[in-house]
Amino acid sequence: MIIVTLADKGITVELYPRLDVKLDKQLKYANKRGFPYVLIIGEKEAKQNKVRLKDMNAKVKTEGKLLSLDKVISLLRS
Repeated sequence: MIIVTLADKGITVELYPRLDVKLDKQLKYANKRGFPYVLIIGEKEAKQNKVRLKDMNAKVKTEGKLLSLDKVISLLRS
């Protein structure tokens, strides 16, 4: 499981408590909590065995970069 892998690498992880909530509401929650990054894993990402990393502090709205989990770990630990 991705959250276990991240936690094992020393990366603090919080999972949104409900799965039936739209992404925009989940992103507002993350922003309100002050999270610098959000990982997005939808059907498309799961099929490609990748995750989407969204920088919550970016001035420009983006949907995030599609990256391998190893690359995400490397970026978050640096």
